[in-house]
Amino acid sequence: MANNDLSKHHRLITVCEFDILKINIGTKEHLLITNMNEVQTLQAAGWKNEGFVFQSGTKVDVFRLYSQVTKEHFYTASINEKNTLVNSGGKYEGVTFKAN
Repeated sequence: MANNDLSKHHRLITVCEFDILKINIGTKEHLLITNMNEVQTLQAAGWKNEGFVFQSGTKVDVFRLYSQVTKEHFYTASINEKNTLVNSGGKYEGVTFKAN
């Protein structure tokens, strides 16, 4: 995967513990977030919480990265893909939730 082959949509999806919610600031980007502090911070910055999307799992880490080239986020459960994207200039933002 090329370092700029990231998500084509700009919205924020939030994952609250096991619940996945959406937040949007009008850019059509969604982020997946488990941290309620991050949700509240983004809402204070103008992002819109669009509600529950799905429930996360408990077994496999899902990593969130950001491309400063495309200005988009990317999610992967692959450690190798995460490392490739980081080595290609992607910004690693941590484990955002878990999958099964």
